[in-house]
Amino acid sequence: MRLYKRNNTWWLDVSVNGQRFRISLDTTDKRAARALANKKIAQAEQGKLSATSHSFARLAFGEAADKYLASRKLVPCKVSL
Repeated sequence: MRLYKRNNTWWLDVSVNGQRFRISLDTTDKRAARALANKKIAQAEQGKLSATSHSFARLAFGEAADKYLASRKLVPCKVSL
C-alpha cells in the first residue's frame, strides 16, 4: 500500500490480486486517508472495487469506438402535447 499526496489530496496506489488500483481518497487529512485506504483495499479484495478506466485501454480501437458510440446513442423519447 502506498499513500501519496497530489495537490493536497491523498491518493492510494495498491495492487490486489495482480490488479493495480490508483484511487483518489478525496481528503486532505492523513489519518482519514489511512482509514479510507484500508476500506478501499478491503473492497478491492472482496471484488467490489473495479478499475473502470481500464475497460477501454485493453480494447482495439474499433471496438472501443463502437462501445463509446453505443453509450452516446440518443434514445427517442415520447412527447405528448
